[in-house]
Amino acid sequence: MVLIANTSQAALVVERARWLLCPLPKVASTLLKRLAVIADGREPFEGAALGETRPALAIHQPRVHGLPVLAQLTAAQQEQWRKDPHALRLAVTRHPGERLLSFWHDKLHLQDPAYAPLNASVQASNGLDPADACSFVAFLAHLGEHWELLKGDGHLTPQHETLADAELFNLRLDRDQLLKQLPKRLEPLLAADRLERLNQELQTYGQQCQQRLTRRWKDAYTRDGLALLEQLYGRDLEAYGYSLPLRRSAPLKPLASLDSDALVDPLQQLRDRHQQIAGLQQQLIELQQQLAVAQQALAQPPLPPLTQPAGTWPDHNAPEAGLSHLYEAMAQNRPQEVVDQAAVLQGHP
Repeated sequence: MVLIANTSQAALVVERARWLLCPLPKVASTLLKRLAVIADGREPFEGAALGETRPALAIHQPRVHGLPVLAQLTAAQQEQWRKDPHALRLAVTRHPGERLLSFWHDKLHLQDPAYAPLNASVQASNGLDPADACSFVAFLAHLGEHWELLKGDGHLTPQHETLADAELFNLRLDRDQLLKQLPKRLEPLLAADRLERLNQELQTYGQQCQQRLTRRWKDAYTRDGLALLEQLYGRDLEAYGYSLPLRRSAPLKPLASLDSDALVDPLQQLRDRHQQIAGLQQQLIELQQQLAVAQQALAQPPLPPLTQPAGTWPDHNAPEAGLSHLYEAMAQNRPQEVVDQAAVLQGHP
């Protein structure tokens, strides 16, 4: 679950490119963070990450993307960002109906383990097997009944709440405008090699990741579903100029189990998940090896290192050592004299 954040906590700063962006869950947020890292002169990390289903999603971890949020800057620096006439301060939005369908598909229909409790709750409320994925219609009904509890998840939070500081931004794009519009807007701010790399990332996104639900999402909603959408996300619709279709009476056309408009590239999805599994397995092997070494160290702790003596000792066989009488008594087996000599020599160097 991604918790809701206010604008300054969600906005990322790319100082090198004079670019401020506010990625929202289910609004190309993975793409935007990867582009921000590229604009910052680095390559986006892809690797196994706990809690994520694909290697590319590791970018959502702050330690991975390494970009500061606006709230971490000083008040003077924040004000400078607000007033910079040459900086790009970008907000990206998505039609709430499409965004909600995408959430259901990616988190519930594909059974993301992090959202298994929500899916089980929807299924249980309908007397169905929690192990099966819930339908979109059932999810909408559950969302309406438990809105106050569920709207805190950033994937479901209305976009206007996270983008409440609307005056911060000097450009808003719809998610579907990114491929064509973003390179033009960033061209004056990026070096040629960074702009070329950014275009490559956008091309890959368009071919392998960008869901094509713009013309499909309407067919997934019933008349009651559209009414609920307007009730929950009416302010998003108004704020960003989105509209709803006329109240429909036609039969539903839900997404297919393996819908290419939602999965985009099913084979790539499988490859990504195999890579994620392999990465997590490698991490597990490394942790098991570390545990074995630690257990062996506890069972057979190493001996402490020997400490070399400090200082020097006099040569006891030298006449000046004054030990000749002691050695003579020891050699001639005169024990009492040995004891007496030892007592005399107490404290002798």
